[in-house]
Amino acid sequence: MLFASKPRAERLLRFARAHLRKGDGWIEVSIANASSTGLMVKCSEPPPAGSRVEIRRRGLTIGGEVVWAGQSRFGLASENEIDCEALFAPSDLDTNRRWLSKTGDERRAFPRWWCWQRRRDR
Repeated sequence: MLFASKPRAERLLRFARAHLRKGDGWIEVSIANASSTGLMVKCSEPPPAGSRVEIRRRGLTIGGEVVWAGQSRFGLASENEIDCEALFAPSDLDTNRRWLSKTGDERRAFPRWWCWQRRRDR
């Protein structure tokens, strides 16, 4: 008899830097892929399977349980649904870099996301 398994959530293969709470401090890790239910994370010393961990990227906090661990990566089952769009959204810093590459009139027409402006452009 074949057992029907639950379909896996779609995975997004992306690379993003994040931070993992380890003891009293934080270490930098890399998110290798994500779905609405979990993450695959790369780091130098993965936590053991069964550990509860917290991962932060920008303003998002993802808590969950390590379900498997390898030599340099681990799988995290999230406690809550993960908003992958927000997790991998481009930074406002990219918008600022594009704005700074513009000149004079182009800058005036380009949307600004920052609260300061260069006075000499006015």
